[in-house]
Amino acid sequence: MNKKQLTAIWMISSFLVMSLTMPSYATEYKAEDEIVQDIREKCTVIDRVKSYRKVERDVVGKSTEGGVIVGHFQDNKLRKIAATFYFESGKTIDGYYFWEDNLIFIFERKFYYSLPISFMSKEGGGKVSKIEENHYYFNNNNLIRWLDKNGKIVSKDNSEYKAKEALLISDTKEFAERLGPFPQNTGSSYEYSQDNIPDVCFFPIDKARWDGSKITAKEWKMLTDFQKTMFISEYIEELEKGYKTSIDINGWDYLIALNGFADACKDECLNELMTRVIKELLIEQGEIKENE
Repeated sequence: MNKKQLTAIWMISSFLVMSLTMPSYATEYKAEDEIVQDIREKCTVIDRVKSYRKVERDVVGKSTEGGVIVGHFQDNKLRKIAATFYFESGKTIDGYYFWEDNLIFIFERKFYYSLPISFMSKEGGGKVSKIEENHYYFNNNNLIRWLDKNGKIVSKDNSEYKAKEALLISDTKEFAERLGPFPQNTGSSYEYSQDNIPDVCFFPIDKARWDGSKITAKEWKMLTDFQKTMFISEYIEELEKGYKTSIDINGWDYLIALNGFADACKDECLNELMTRVIKELLIEQGEIKENE
């Protein structure tokens, strides 16, 4: 595939990004306040259920002192995730709510200790000195309202808004995948089990479960969202080492773009290496220089 074809696919993928981030007709015709109120009522319904089947998973790498996520299932559908992560100076307790398989609400509650964990046993224990809480409301996979620690609405024009939205959606997908039925790509060479989730998926190749340099557009479709996000982040780290530079991208946008590329591919295009596609996008955006 030549550069012109890759650029054309990138334009298609960019259109997908814009279309996915544009407000839906439902949002246009229904006031945001009404949507938020509807979400609050649904969360109340979810919290009232007492007979959930619970699935617990340990999570490493998200905090300095470890963490755990607990999925709440009703009729094999994920309705809520409770996530607790521990830090030297405190802990976070987060809640993720789902309605008809769609994320609708997240709360983040951060507790600050009066003493670091390492001093608690010596000093007889510490107390919670401060609690901060943020609320996030979602509609059609878009963050439509963010209430900060003071209960004030964060503007959608805030420089952190889109990055926060992407991070929350990425974490939600990762947690749901860890809790959901495994493996999700049964029978493929990229199958993995819940009890054996790799720490290094694709890069560096000598430490990875799978060889990322051989992933084509066809094989991209066999990967789970967790594997795809790992592929992007791990390959960007490899490029940063090779080019000796910092590469600043929106991982969520790249995931959408790469999915769009793979979906649009036919015939010979399916053999295109995804590492090459990422490099072409980086060159197009000026993050790296061609033949550097």
